[in-house]
Amino acid sequence: MCVGIFHGRRRKGSGMVRFLVLLVMGLVFCVPSQGKAETKSAGGTDSQEKSVPGEYLVMFHPKAAIQGNTGATRRALAALMLEMQGEYLANRYGLTVVRAFDAIAETTGKGMFHVRSDLAAKDSNVADKLLSLLDQDLLIESVAPNREKKLLSAP
Repeated sequence: MCVGIFHGRRRKGSGMVRFLVLLVMGLVFCVPSQGKAETKSAGGTDSQEKSVPGEYLVMFHPKAAIQGNTGATRRALAALMLEMQGEYLANRYGLTVVRAFDAIAETTGKGMFHVRSDLAAKDSNVADKLLSLLDQDLLIESVAPNREKKLLSAP
């Protein structure tokens, strides 16, 4: 199919077209269709993906006050919101905020946090209970265990 691109009269810029076609073909045909890197477990998730014990990603509902402002006011409101929501997670659930995603807060108005619980890291029952409590909290839009995934694998 692609052979017709490489024959005929040479036009200005055709070298770039050839390069892009070869690049796309290389990406499409060099991706392994089967093998160790794509083995799936019975649950349907990647075998190289695992949850980090006691760590969660928490996202709060969007705040209209942030979405309705721009510039420095928006940044200040997002920073204040993140501080308050981080304190809420620490006081209510005993979580340690590892990271607050300020760019997400500024663009979407949603507070997003990477949090950790030392108790949940040690005891799976506490981890399940904490995940359930966070999921039922009306201020929180979503919560998920923090997953670690290796992007590169050995053949």
